[in-house]
Amino acid sequence: MKPGQIIYIAHNGHRLYCELIQVIEHKQSAWLRPLILSDQRDRDEPPLFDVRNTSDLICQLSWLELALDLDMLPLFSVLGKNLYPWEYDAIAKQELRTFIQSLFRHKSQDEVQP
Repeated sequence: MKPGQIIYIAHNGHRLYCELIQVIEHKQSAWLRPLILSDQRDRDEPPLFDVRNTSDLICQLSWLELALDLDMLPLFSVLGKNLYPWEYDAIAKQELRTFIQSLFRHKSQDEVQP
């Protein structure tokens, strides 16, 4: 994986798409800039949350998957239209916070179990 690539973290039926900013080799981690949180459970029209106005993340490289262009194009075309009002920002931030808390709780439990 290289800086500038779009990656995603899948967890609990959701995908968090991010731009890879930097790989931190000695810690096996990555610096990520969140872009879109998508609920993949609804295949017809997955709810999208624009999380570009949130904080960057650092997470384990093993959690990341490289996003395919076919996955990304429909998502970015919707977000590029600025369909969401400013009030939506708070909802998107809460959805991201919930996703991250669940992800880290789940990953922490996996690391503790033998």
